[in-house]
Amino acid sequence: YDVTISDINKQVTIVGQDNTIFNLMNDLSINDNVVLYNLIIQSNHTIYNKDKLRIIHSILKEGLSISSVNPNLIINRSLVYCAISATNADLDNNWWGQNTAPYNVDNNIILTLESDESPAVICDDINIIARMVGANGREYDIPAADFILTADTGYFSIDCGKFVDHTVETSYFDATQEGKIYLTVDNETIDYTIYDYDRKTEVILEPITDIPLGYYVTLNANVYSVTDSYKDFS
Repeated sequence: YDVTISDINKQVTIVGQDNTIFNLMNDLSINDNVVLYNLIIQSNHTIYNKDKLRIIHSILKEGLSISSVNPNLIINRSLVYCAISATNADLDNNWWGQNTAPYNVDNNIILTLESDESPAVICDDINIIARMVGANGREYDIPAADFILTADTGYFSIDCGKFVDHTVETSYFDATQEGKIYLTVDNETIDYTIYDYDRKTEVILEPITDIPLGYYVTLNANVYSVTDSYKDFS
């Protein structure tokens, strides 16, 4: 929707359906209690908050600016790519296009990448789980972001698309050597190592001396796998 309102002077709640675009055609002045929920807000203009503005579960596109002259600005559970000028605003629980927030927040959304088994080793099929979660470990209902999965070798059953309930599950297969897989969302890329278990396994026998001929002795062996710290036994 193209929006040409220049002032909002009454208490208003605007709720969008999925992918509802709120295309702001000019600067907008907020002069009362306004809630914007579940919107894609895009503009090359500025929203001036002069009363109380809450933006929840929305996507704030690059090019938009938000300026608040009082602390009554709340942006929560959103994908935020726009510029914000505010003092003491509540900007918690948002994705900022990267794993670090550009503003002072108590919690932000980050990317994580893992497998069902740790460590993950080369095999026929590895279940990979990518998530967008709070840095505090909690899950938050946020808009779906686009992702790309790549790898040094091998393939994914799903290698791009959108997160569903802030989670992506995919199968990784046909890896030919130890290497990394990579998850990219916006400006952030994280990696996860897939190990070659055979190459990374050693069996070390403890040395035995002075064994009389014909005696039976117990041999102690240490098996070092990908999870262990390696030492030089030479």
